[in-house]
Amino acid sequence: MSKDNHVEAASGEPPQRDPSPLPPSTAQQYPPPQKGTFEVVYNNPPAPQPTVGAQYPHGHQAPPPGYTVADGMPVREPPLPCGIGYGWFLFVSGLLLGAIPWYVGAILLCCSNIDPREKPGCIACAAAAVVFTIAIVIIAIMEAHH
Repeated sequence: MSKDNHVEAASGEPPQRDPSPLPPSTAQQYPPPQKGTFEVVYNNPPAPQPTVGAQYPHGHQAPPPGYTVADGMPVREPPLPCGIGYGWFLFVSGLLLGAIPWYVGAILLCCSNIDPREKPGCIACAAAAVVFTIAIVIIAIMEAHH
């Protein structure tokens, strides 16, 4: 700071700046600032809108994964085994027969390529097997201390 600036600062008046605006031909013209907390960048193109599946000119979308379509008509899928699928069958039979069917369902989930319609039942079997195993371990530890 120069001596003049110290004198002006001591007097309480703000220092005067040289207002030298750019000529109008070199100044960029921006729209007025928008309200908000984020800076608006004007030189980037708008982001593309996300699409789900393939978009066709006539307005239809591709089917979701796991469904087969032939000539615009859904193909009938074969029925699930046991009427409800073997995953849910193993889950219900595990409630009735003990936890062994739950372990079978968990092994099938981990070690085989199963139909996507069967996965919820096998996941339920795996969750039940984990809960049952934790309960057995806790009971065994409590019995060992008595």
